[in-house]
Amino acid sequence: MKTSRDPFEDAFAKQFIVVGLGVFITYINGIFVFAFFKHSVFYTDPRYILYIHLVINDLIMLFLTVSLYVLAQTVLILNVTVCSVLLLFATTTSEISPLNLAGMAIERYIAICKPLHHTQLCSVNRTHILIGLIWLLNFIPALTDIFILLVNEPISIFSTSVRCNIKSLYGSDQHLMRSIFVESLYLSCVILTLVFTYIKVLQAAKAATSDQASATKARNTILLHGLQLLLCLLAYVAPFVNYFLLDLYPKYRSMILFSTYLLSNILPRLLSPLIYGLRDQKMFIYSITENVLEKLLDRQRDYLEPRLLQIQQMAGDTDAKLTAIQAKLDVLTTSIETINSKVNAMETVVESNSSAIKCNQKALQAMEGKLADYEDRNRRCNIRIIGLKEGIEGANATQFLMRSLPQWFPSLCGSSIEIMHAHRIYNETASKRGENRTLIFNVLRYTTRQAILRAAKKEPLTLNGRTIRFAPDFSNHTVMRRRAFSLAMSTARAKGVEFFLLYPATLKIKEGAYFRSFMSSNEAEDFLNTIPNSSAAVPS
Repeated sequence: MKTSRDPFEDAFAKQFIVVGLGVFITYINGIFVFAFFKHSVFYTDPRYILYIHLVINDLIMLFLTVSLYVLAQTVLILNVTVCSVLLLFATTTSEISPLNLAGMAIERYIAICKPLHHTQLCSVNRTHILIGLIWLLNFIPALTDIFILLVNEPISIFSTSVRCNIKSLYGSDQHLMRSIFVESLYLSCVILTLVFTYIKVLQAAKAATSDQASATKARNTILLHGLQLLLCLLAYVAPFVNYFLLDLYPKYRSMILFSTYLLSNILPRLLSPLIYGLRDQKMFIYSITENVLEKLLDRQRDYLEPRLLQIQQMAGDTDAKLTAIQAKLDVLTTSIETINSKVNAMETVVESNSSAIKCNQKALQAMEGKLADYEDRNRRCNIRIIGLKEGIEGANATQFLMRSLPQWFPSLCGSSIEIMHAHRIYNETASKRGENRTLIFNVLRYTTRQAILRAAKKEPLTLNGRTIRFAPDFSNHTVMRRRAFSLAMSTARAKGVEFFLLYPATLKIKEGAYFRSFMSSNEAEDFLNTIPNSSAAVPS
């Protein structure tokens, strides 16, 4: 079958995605590996030893499969010797995961069904021997492919170059028979093991009276092993999916092969260890939670260390003063009353300083409110237009709006609309994505601004199938305060309770014939939780 390279842009994008996912998955799995080797509590537990062996094996397989993919895209042919070594370890690591899952299922079966023998049967040394046996059982069949190649081809083939994939190098009938026999045997054993252990653990869970939770958790763990096995089986299903899809959509050959490669070789390397690692509380605490706590502690340490140094300096100065005071006390015992009065004065100063700090904090909050109010007043004549197609306003946005607003809203016809200036708001993210930026304009009179907003609310505007929204322009401080009531307003809307939001951020909720005002979103949510659902009309 003839093959051709993808265009440079497509090849670069695919390699970027594959390498990027490889680095990301390596980082995630590396967290679990780092947590395992950092804490000795995992060294004596066979379950975690088998789990971390699964993670490390997936890391090795991920590195090999990404390397082979990049080589296949950049170098069409590769030396047979180098290729055979890469395929040897790639094949070995790809077959290890199912057997490792079977070992983990057996360990859980022994822990639940034979707890008295678990320590003896599942020792650390036996776990290491099991891991070595798993590698041996997968390395020998992979090595057999090279011997079959030597039987069918002259030894000089190792000095030639081929496309580095299994079909190109190991495409004989003997290789196919070897692959089918070994994979069928191993997978059958793994499936039978998972079914057997699940049934046994299920029986133990039904019969358990004292440790029902532990048995149920073990049953769910073995089910999780079955899910992980299904992820491993994606690599075997991928050729059939490729055959079916390529027959239907031959024009999309490159995209189909790339998509099935990601789903069968890359994503399972993330999902399989991640699902198990996040589900296990101990591994989650030692890997994810501990890393987060360490970062938080580092930040707190960086914040507190300078202040602790200041406190130590103040303590040193205080010690010197106390030493001088003690010397004076030794000479002049009559000065005790004077010293006590000075101490009382210092305490008063400290209390007054605390009060001053609280007053300053209140003053700062009041100043922030005044600044936000000042900014809102400067913006009181501004209107934001959201969703308007980029460039529709032409070179002169002011003239475009003065001409278009009466057309959009007939109720404004005859009104004097004086627009001072109008422009698009710069948004780097929207520019990169090609999205429409918000258009903001300023009118001369506040009444004009209110008339436009009322008209936009009564007469929703749609241009070219796209809804255009008109909104007032507030400061960031006011926007954040109003946004805090989003959950409360959603609850009120769902319960059919009438409400409205006053400037700058006061939510009024109807209670009977009156409205209650809330300055805090938490208070509003607590109040709404006490109101039963209603079929009344909800404000839009």
